Amino acid sequence: MPEFLYRRNVVLETLRAGRRDLRRLLLADDADTNALSEVLAEAKKRSLKIERKPRKDLNLISHGDNHQGVALETGPYPYADFDEVLARAEAAAEPPLLLLLDQVQDPANVGRLLRTAEACGVHGVYMPDKGSGEITPAVVTASMERLDFHHPIRLGEIAILKAFLVYVGRTSMEVLVEVYTDDPPTGTRKSTSTARLTYVAIDAKGRPTPVPALRLTSDEERRRFDDAKRRREAEGRA
Repeated sequence: MPEFLYRRNVVLETLRAGRRDLRRLLLADDADTNALSEVLAEAKKRSLKIERKPRKDLNLISHGDNHQGVALETGPYPYADFDEVLARAEAAAEPPLLLLLDQVQDPANVGRLLRTAEACGVHGVYMPDKGSGEITPAVVTASMERLDFHHPIRLGEIAILKAFLVYVGRTSMEVLVEVYTDDPPTGTRKSTSTARLTYVAIDAKGRPTPVPALRLTSDEERRRFDDAKRRREAEGRA
């Protein structure tokens, strides 16, 4: 059964990963091709069929959410086997680091945990066949806008994660995640990675639903909000 992913960064990272069965790229008839230049380049590199569609067709695919003029039709998410995860750790000359999920079914929670695992250098995520969520478009489309790695987390160090809600739109919110390590013997702290994540609120029918406004109580919160708003306005996503 086909699945549809949408938004520029989600589509771009899916194309770059190349793990899914990529079927066709859909562009809104009024899409900004300059803003989608990287997406189009990746699609052409893979000889992917590109189709122009009325914007209303993409609105249906995204249930009215902001799709940024692009959607990608793919096959179901391809799960890795355990040996592949172990091989990845061995290739990196690292002890295997796994995240085990049991009874985690909410798509937003699954997406949040997967992105945190990525920031912490986890080699693989184990999800039982029964009692756990799946990697659905609802999980994937809660986009990762940017992930920067600064310093690896080494065995014996303590990982510290700080998350800040920096922006709230009509149906989505942006979270800034900062990851640090503490080295107990030396008492030093280093920044390992930062990420900006966008989560979309959905109702029981999988449609975007409004979220409460963000209450800003400090100058730092206002600065982060204004920075996020300016960046999103520049990208046409505010």
